Amino acid sequence: MIWSLLACTGGPGVALVGDVEIHLAAPYSEDPFAGADTFRIVVRDASGAEVARGDGTPASPPALTGIEALGLVDIEVTARAGEQVLAAGRSGPVALGPGDDLAIDVLFLPVNHAVPLADQEPVEARSDATSILLADGRVLLIGGGSGGGVVRSTELWDPLSGFSPAADLAGGALDVQTAPYGEHGTLIAGGRTALSSAEDEGVFAVDPLGRALDAVPDMNKARAAFCLAPLGGQAAVALGGRGVTVAPDHSVEVLRLNPDTAAMNWSEFTYEGDVSTVSGCATTAALNVVTADRDSADWSVFAFASPSMAIDERHKPLLGPGALEGAVMIPLREDEVLVIGGRNQVGDVRRNTWLIDAGLTTYDNASDLAEGRAFARARWWRGERVLAVALGIDADLQDVRSLELVDVDSGPLLDAIDVGVGGAAMEVLPGGAIAFLGGTPSGAVLVMPWVDP
Repeated sequence: MIWSLLACTGGPGVALVGDVEIHLAAPYSEDPFAGADTFRIVVRDASGAEVARGDGTPASPPALTGIEALGLVDIEVTARAGEQVLAAGRSGPVALGPGDDLAIDVLFLPVNHAVPLADQEPVEARSDATSILLADGRVLLIGGGSGGGVVRSTELWDPLSGFSPAADLAGGALDVQTAPYGEHGTLIAGGRTALSSAEDEGVFAVDPLGRALDAVPDMNKARAAFCLAPLGGQAAVALGGRGVTVAPDHSVEVLRLNPDTAAMNWSEFTYEGDVSTVSGCATTAALNVVTADRDSADWSVFAFASPSMAIDERHKPLLGPGALEGAVMIPLREDEVLVIGGRNQVGDVRRNTWLIDAGLTTYDNASDLAEGRAFARARWWRGERVLAVALGIDADLQDVRSLELVDVDSGPLLDAIDVGVGGAAMEVLPGGAIAFLGGTPSGAVLVMPWVDP
């Protein structure tokens, strides 16, 4: 369903030439306006403040007036029964200014429940794939597992047109690691090429549209279940790792520019501490790398910001919240890292979250999740304050098939939403809808969370 509405005129002294049309895209068979008696359009500025509002009906959409400033705005459309929101869509940032007619595509979905896209199937069935949200709103899927094997391919997903092969990208593995690279690119490294074989040392990078960048050198060692931490620009550090058939790896190597050759290369790096049991990591804004440990509460903070520091000065022990694997680690403001869930040594799956201060090497308990989960997916939802946390496994190694929104300061915002799929990749799309791709059962599922302002 594609539905166009909204003529928008400027306020005094603002020459908004032409119309602003919103194209509501509903890639499913149900009527998104079922049960609704009105719809509302709200325009918000870059700070989130409301600058215009209008109510209307599908037959008589409102014309918004009084927009007295130009710049980036977010346009929100809701279908309502009274004040209850039944369906919603958001544009994401849109530049509003004088000029020709402007057309905006908005993904429009029922709120707070899963919407399977029945006619969308992956090119190859895959679970536990790695995903990257691209600048144009598509999602790149990399590798994953299927039927007891490893999927060695990549594909693209578009919310309206579905899945297609990523023709110019080769490779893909299970448990690959990613990190920001260069100007908005992504570094993709390592992983397992088969469930019971040695790991992959391969590394490649993609630009913001998923196109392959110039060749990046392979790591010196093949690694899976390792930690890849960005160090700003094109630099990154790979720590430890272990696979199915090989012994744990005790090494660290750093990708950086060689000033003598002007080329990128990986070089071995002496690390004060044992990285063979590292189970996760995150890089803070101060370039402190916080590492979790699967075997003990002896976590670490490693400072990469000052190359002149001696090795023993760089490494700081951190008494963490316990031995954990499968915890999500998210950098926050300044020198903080939020740790979410995970599984301890005896198999208990945690629903706790913890806030680590890398500078002080301390941690505090934060809000609990609604459900315990290890190896979950987490992405920022509408700014760096609210996290979408979903999927993962429970203490019985069964799929957790739910989504929850977590405010990093105040805790859960919604009851957990059943998304009906396990082992899927997850990305938050520009307008706030959350896509679950692949997994079991295989396909595409969308969720539009709604939290009343």
